[in-house]
Amino acid sequence: TSKSAFMKRDSSVVTFPFRLPMKINKIALTVIATVVCASFVQLAPAAVEFFSNQSLWNSYSASQGASVSSETFNDLSGYYASPVSGTAGSTTWTASAPQGLFAIAGTLLSDYPETMTFSFSGGVQGVSAFLFATDPNQGGASCIMEVFLSDGSGLVAYSHNGGNDFLGFYSSAAAITGLTIRAIGFPNPALVWPTVDTMYFATIPAPGAFALLGLAGLVGRRNRH
Repeated sequence: TSKSAFMKRDSSVVTFPFRLPMKINKIALTVIATVVCASFVQLAPAAVEFFSNQSLWNSYSASQGASVSSETFNDLSGYYASPVSGTAGSTTWTASAPQGLFAIAGTLLSDYPETMTFSFSGGVQGVSAFLFATDPNQGGASCIMEVFLSDGSGLVAYSHNGGNDFLGFYSSAAAITGLTIRAIGFPNPALVWPTVDTMYFATIPAPGAFALLGLAGLVGRRNRH
């Protein structure tokens, strides 16, 4: 069972008419968390939908005609100098961090408490992941999690005690080409490592693929008759 601290309620979402800079002051984060009394602050334009529930993200992606693939990181182990790449379905992903990455037990984290950057190719309209923060003893840690898409939209969220929390985005406009993940120890500003435990990609097949599927179905029906 997830120890999610996120509360998906309309009253818990605060949308600002501006985008906060990538490097948000810790004091500002404390003020946001205290005044809003919410689990996350959404900083996404109307074209980008945010989800804190995996079933809802899956359902919404399917309603848009997208297929979902997953990256579990199970085939990675140990330290890797940046970048690290992989494929999930039709998506190619690349991860990097200034001092490299570390994979352990199906999770991927930065090798030092710093921002992780992912880039995607393959027409990714939706991306989601289970995220948490790891402390120096490889235990879970409470943190403020900053997740920003390549266009600068994103969210600031509170993750409690290493809870494996689900965060998802879906863009109804331009494809999502990347995101950054940063963890800040909270309420204690200790060193914490942003950690990803399974990432999901929603992609829409190209029109040619739909045509081929339709042709295959037509041929099948003709053969039966």
